[in-house]
Amino acid sequence: MSKSFERNDIRTFGAIATFRIQELIARSDHGIAQIGDLSGKKIGITVGSSGEAALDRFLTPNGLTFSVGLSQALILAMEDEARWRIDISLTDKNEVPNYLDFLYLEALEAVNPESVTVIR
Repeated sequence: MSKSFERNDIRTFGAIATFRIQELIARSDHGIAQIGDLSGKKIGITVGSSGEAALDRFLTPNGLTFSVGLSQALILAMEDEARWRIDISLTDKNEVPNYLDFLYLEALEAVNPESVTVIR
């Protein structure tokens, strides 16, 4: 995130983790007690990770599918962190980058074009 002040060619974001076990944790107080109860629920994953692959292998045999989305909350969080970095002088920049320019829209549209809407 901090490199976005210095570079404008960043196109992906990711998380680094080292786990050997994939687990799906659900809250029973949200009505999730078995696999079928996941239908229509939101599940957090790291896109492109082994967790996404494991989730697909778990859901598909049980007649469930999932779709990938990008929440506006991610863009807002990045803007907030950029403002914070500016405020406490962790960068010499004085303007928050336009993170919409960092989206790889072609990839999103390739997956599901009718569900991609970007308002600038």
